[in-house]
Amino acid sequence: MSVGDKVSKIVAIFVCIIIGILSLFVGFLVINELSFEVLEKLKILSYILISFSVMIAILQYRENLKQNENISKWNKKQITITQLHNLRQSLNEITKELNNYLNTRRKEPYSVREIHSLFGIIIDWSKLSDSEKEKLENFFGSYIQKEDDIPNAGSVRENFRFVFYKEDIPQNVEEIIDKVRLTNKRLEEEKLNDLYYHQEWKNYDGKFLNKSLHSFLSEYEYLSTGVNNNIFEIKIVDDLMGSPVIRAYETFSLYISHLREYHQLKTLYTQFQKLYETIKRERG
Repeated sequence: MSVGDKVSKIVAIFVCIIIGILSLFVGFLVINELSFEVLEKLKILSYILISFSVMIAILQYRENLKQNENISKWNKKQITITQLHNLRQSLNEITKELNNYLNTRRKEPYSVREIHSLFGIIIDWSKLSDSEKEKLENFFGSYIQKEDDIPNAGSVRENFRFVFYKEDIPQNVEEIIDKVRLTNKRLEEEKLNDLYYHQEWKNYDGKFLNKSLHSFLSEYEYLSTGVNNNIFEIKIVDDLMGSPVIRAYETFSLYISHLREYHQLKTLYTQFQKLYETIKRERG
């Protein structure tokens, strides 16, 4: 509404108030000159006028509600489009880095082992025979991080090694790895969880990959929370990003389930799952 329109409305209301006061004043002057019958008729007329006024007020109120609803819907669409634009820019940056290590557009879900293989695992080097050590060194080469390569690790863990996978592992090498990899319980006992996920690796940035993957999933969680709480317009989200939402959730669904069940993160990315299910259901 322009300033001129606001001024016009104020003037109109002021004029109505003046007319109303003058009408009351004139009414008080002539009321003693009117008969009882005329007064009764005026009373009935006043009731009719009041009824019409109430009806007009109700209609005006409904019209205002309708206008406010339309404005709210428009604002909601505008916010959705703006946020989606910002989200896509952020996702493009994260995805560009992630795709150096994995395929965020892959149709079949990544297995938990594949994701862990991209991050790396910790093995107990002391349990290996000389021939097994030789096999691992020949295959992984410099992608076996030794204790003295890891800052602030301490000498008590000198038998542990951090291994990062760069390609498909032969069956005989995989069997060796499975035999000596540290369990989650052992990692906790040795207080290696923080060490594992917060190192600057010399040959492979597992920390960066882990952080980037969770940033990628968290962006979709943010979007999903907005939709599920009726802040963002679902139709616009579906039109502009429905397919990426579906693909991203399906690609990492097994890993998300692993985080919830194995790591006891029950509510992690639940909003993302809810939006995924809504879009799939709407698309039939």
